[in-house]
Amino acid sequence: MAPLQKSRVHHAEDASEPTQLTAVRSTIHKTTESSEEDDEVDNEVMTFGEPESSEGDSLDSYLKTLKKYKAPVKTGFRGINVIHDPLYNKGTSFPRVERDRLGLRGLVPPRRLTVEAQLDKMYAIFSTEEDPLRKSCFLTDLHDRNETL
Repeated sequence: MAPLQKSRVHHAEDASEPTQLTAVRSTIHKTTESSEEDDEVDNEVMTFGEPESSEGDSLDSYLKTLKKYKAPVKTGFRGINVIHDPLYNKGTSFPRVERDRLGLRGLVPPRRLTVEAQLDKMYAIFSTEEDPLRKSCFLTDLHDRNETL
């Protein structure tokens, strides 16, 4: 038997492969380029919640830097499950319509406090603590039950 010879067959796809690769590379490059809007959003994220200056570290200067809250998140939770989930729990700042929709009537106090008012109360309690360890425990407990604050 005669040994098999390897033949080189050129397909039409092989010839167009380099141009396809450059087209893909340019598309990837275009999608990974950052625009000025993306840079502004990144800067906003980096400065979110930081006081404007270190001299006047007060609650008022901190509240000025807070961004507006996002639209309500749709969830399948109702009632006590909303209260026990720190991501969705807003304490007493649920509006009446939202309390009815989520089944929270009777589960949270009827008095409604805004998030800012709750933040004032929590900051007052936090600032009365002298021990750094107790401050850390207070913040950890607050985070475990309510991520909105």
